[in-house]
Amino acid sequence: MTSSQWRRDEINSEQAVNEDYLNKATRQRESFLDRAHGVSTPRNSIWSASSPKIPGSARAPIRPLTGRVVLDYEDPDLGASFYVGSWYTELDHAVVISWTAPSARLLFTGSDSSWHDPDPRRLLAGRRFQHEGEVIVDFRDDVEPSADAATVFTPRTRSLAVAPPPASRAPDGDPVTTTEPTPPIHTPDVDPAGDPPRPEEPTITPAGPPSQRRTEDVPEPPQKPIKPEPPSDEPPPVGAPAPDPTPPAADRLRARDLVMEEIEKPRSDRLHSVLGTLQPDQDRLVTSPATEHLAVQGHPGTGKTIVATHRAAYLTHLDHDRDPSQAHVRLTSVGLVGPTDVWASYVRQVLDDIGAHGVEVISMQRLIRELSGRLDHPLHHKDERYFHSDAKNVVLANETARRLKADLSRVPNRKRQMRIIAEDIINACRTDRSVADRLDDEQHRAWLAEARNYDSARRDKSYLLFLAGIGMSIDLCGNKGRYQHLIVDEVQDIRPAEWWILSTLLRRGGRWSLFGDMNQRRADHTSGTWEHLLQDVLELDRSDGTELGYEVLATGYRSTRQILRYASGLLSPGQASPVALRDGPDPTIRRVGPKQLISAAHEESERLADEFSDGTVAVIAWDVDHLNAIQSLCLKAGWRQAEGDPWTLHHPPSDSRARLRLARPVFARGLEFDGVVVVEPADFRPNLGRHGSLYTALTRANQELVVVYSKALPKELKRK
Repeated sequence: MTSSQWRRDEINSEQAVNEDYLNKATRQRESFLDRAHGVSTPRNSIWSASSPKIPGSARAPIRPLTGRVVLDYEDPDLGASFYVGSWYTELDHAVVISWTAPSARLLFTGSDSSWHDPDPRRLLAGRRFQHEGEVIVDFRDDVEPSADAATVFTPRTRSLAVAPPPASRAPDGDPVTTTEPTPPIHTPDVDPAGDPPRPEEPTITPAGPPSQRRTEDVPEPPQKPIKPEPPSDEPPPVGAPAPDPTPPAADRLRARDLVMEEIEKPRSDRLHSVLGTLQPDQDRLVTSPATEHLAVQGHPGTGKTIVATHRAAYLTHLDHDRDPSQAHVRLTSVGLVGPTDVWASYVRQVLDDIGAHGVEVISMQRLIRELSGRLDHPLHHKDERYFHSDAKNVVLANETARRLKADLSRVPNRKRQMRIIAEDIINACRTDRSVADRLDDEQHRAWLAEARNYDSARRDKSYLLFLAGIGMSIDLCGNKGRYQHLIVDEVQDIRPAEWWILSTLLRRGGRWSLFGDMNQRRADHTSGTWEHLLQDVLELDRSDGTELGYEVLATGYRSTRQILRYASGLLSPGQASPVALRDGPDPTIRRVGPKQLISAAHEESERLADEFSDGTVAVIAWDVDHLNAIQSLCLKAGWRQAEGDPWTLHHPPSDSRARLRLARPVFARGLEFDGVVVVEPADFRPNLGRHGSLYTALTRANQELVVVYSKALPKELKRK
């Protein structure tokens, strides 16, 4: 058998299992949801005031199999080989466990897994699948050094018999059962490795999916020593897969070839699941205990948003409800917070793909605007002072709302309620009444007094967070204490007043998962260090009372070494640069005259759109006038504006070109593109000695970066 024939046979065999899984898992999940129809959880959508609904993800199509795990013995419940997917399912000759199950960690972390049932020392290999739609088209194997790559995936089946289905729990706690039978697994007298027959063990009937049972409930399999086989002079059979090379553990990528293929693919305008390429450092953070706070510092392209979204799905996955013995209790109300509506649209669908159920995507842009009265002011403005975003504003609004509770109850109109609170505070500041005593800063009181009245405050962008705090204080949308867990992306840009608002949305005893990059901080009045944010602003500790620290993601999966090397010139001296996995072309640094700036930026965007015709391209500029001028040239050249989003441009389907996004740096946060044109770096405003906005813009590109400038570059980039 040739290598290609062997591979085709393997793909066909795995696809047959995949088709069986998709059919059975879909029926099984539908039955479970029909029985648990009383679930009421937030939907997967941008935050709004509407009542919670069953999220669309509950009925989203089941995703194909993620991978396969092979053990060196016949596990009583999993067999010698089991699969990992999005939903627990018993097939005729195999078990498929959810990617959220503890045993699935063997696929994602290999023999380094901290899960011990099955023992990771008994792992032989893991296989990750590559898909086109719902079809498996390829795979990559991670074979442990002790295994024989030529025979490790030889099919080994289990004997199955029909038995009653496992007990499950509906969200209200009532037991439910699925319609698909879950047969018990009969362990053969002799295991596949050739050990002598084992003594008969007592029958174990776990309460839920056996892949997630507690270790104390089931006896461990007999431990036989695992020794690497001595090198052999005999070549492996023709067509057998070669084991992956094994570099030092700290540098090893699992399914490395598949990872490299995935990060080379064209970027789209939505985030996709990475379960097929999830790495051990990412998996550890995704599955971090829900009972603990989590803080993650990640360099550009290290997968912060990936980990944040997959963590949201992990915490809320329905398979947790099907196993009452599992330590992790499924959360039913999780908020996933990001900076903008563009970010929210970018991440929303991936939640459906990986089985989130009870996640509400919250755009800070829309949240603040709706709380403040649906104003169209930008969240950040160039003349912002520290008291514009001070948490004292919203604390004062909250105290005033409580003091005026009786008066407010007689006013049904919320806008009028906001007017009463705002003008009470403004008048107090103008007359120095005691209500303003909390503001010990004369400049702060003077600023509030300058508002004069509610209508004037609405017209002035500097009062946006003050009004949002008032809206939150009167419970404008009934969202106080709404979430059990808040996952916040891009935390470096959240200001004190916004943290107060988010804290109000979190239930008493709720937990945070925080993701950000302090090097991308773009405002002077946000936390400059993780220590300040965790200890001084949020006052967070671990459950045992010890000080909470932060984890670090350091491997860059997006940008190339050349792009990150150029952008790292903006980092503080002595600070470690992010590590990138791949090389690419050096950034194009193009100097032009002031009158050629717009035409040159448009020309480069057209070139990148042709080069990355299947992907996405962005032009990022600080000056909105520059973006308007570039947009005008694009429209004259035949580009069309996307419906509902004038800053996203595209060509007719017959004209193969990339989608083009025009953006200020604030609207590029958390996003990625194949090619990026950064216009006039000198215009990007630094903050407290850092170039957070420019650093963000320079690190959005997956393949190629172009810098077009007419003014002198920042001195940090001149050294490059």
